[in-house]
Formats: sequence, C-alpha cells, structure tokens
Amino acid sequence: NSAGVTNTGGGGGGCKDPGGVAGAGGSGVVMIRYQIGAGDFGGTKATGGVVSKVGSKTVHKFTATGTFTVTDASLSAVEMLVVAGGGTGPGSNIAGGGGGGAGGYRFAPTFTVSNTGGPGSDGVYTVTVGGGGAGGGSSLADGANGENSVFNPAGSEGTTKLTATGGGYGKQRGGGSGNPGGSGGGAGGM
Repeated sequence: NSAGVTNTGGGGGGCKDPGGVAGAGGSGVVMIRYQIGAGDFGGTKATGGVVSKVGSKTVHKFTATGTFTVTDASLSAVEMLVVAGGGTGPGSNIAGGGGGGAGGYRFAPTFTVSNTGGPGSDGVYTVTVGGGGAGGGSSLADGANGENSVFNPAGSEGTTKLTATGGGYGKQRGGGSGNPGGSGGGAGGM
C-alpha cells in the first residue's frame, strides 16, 4: 500500500489487505539545465523553479507548476527532463489490486528556447508539473491515472513543447489489465 515518492513520478502500490487503501502516485518533476560560460558571473540566464549551480551548469528544478523565463538573449538551447505523475492502484474490499504505473518521461538533450520565445513572444514558458493519482479507497474502484507534465503547453509537440504522459492506473482484483500510460498500471489479481 506504499505511495509513490514525491517528485519522481513513481507509481502507487496496489492494495494488499482486504479493506485497505492503495498508495497514491508520486508527483512529477521538470528539470532544465544549461551551460554557463566562464565570464557569466551571475550563473543564471533564466528564472523559475528552484535554481542551483552544478559544476559549470545551472539547473532549474520545478516541483510544482510555474514559469521558466529566459532573461539572457545568449540562452538558445537547454537540456530538459520532463517526468509525469505516477498512477495509483485501486483500493479493494478483497486483496489483489494491481499497482499504478510510473509516470512517463521525456528527455531532450538540446531543446530550443529564447528570450523572444513562448506564447507571448516574451521568453516566458509555462511549466506544468503533473500530480500523482490519488490513492484508492477501500472500494472495488480502479485506481487513478497520474497527470501529464508539460513544458510549454501552448507549443507544438517536439519542437516548442515537451510532454510526458502520466502513469496508468492499476486494476481492481479480477478486473483485467491495468490502464496504459507513461508506464501501464498493473493487472488485478484473480
């Protein structure tokens, strides 16, 4: 009945005990990283998320929905990891529900951004971090899918938008296959 770990997209556990409650899926995360030149004393070329410096790179970590704003015209490409929320397993009046699937992920080693990009042509990009599926109660209901995580939802997928699909929900005992998703949910036991 374990929950998925927060900001990892982990799937929630299925119900193992009669009348038990399934674990919720873990929420997603979005990580954006870019190189800093030797003469870049401030270390950042954008704002948004929790900002840290790792070696010669700046990292923006989004654990909740927010905005990534390019403030330096020299920033034209970033590395990006987008992880969706995990699905959850069902609750069950009888044991045997399948676990929720992990949230999917997308990695782009070179993703184009600019201080004149985004839907408003002002360098502001929306970052949506998907939540995990809510833990199932002690009924025979199936679990819940995790939510998608998306960089720039107003963009065009693959060029100015990057989407990771939420994890699939686990099925109740005897309910067949789990729901598809970033990773599919587990099948219910017999």
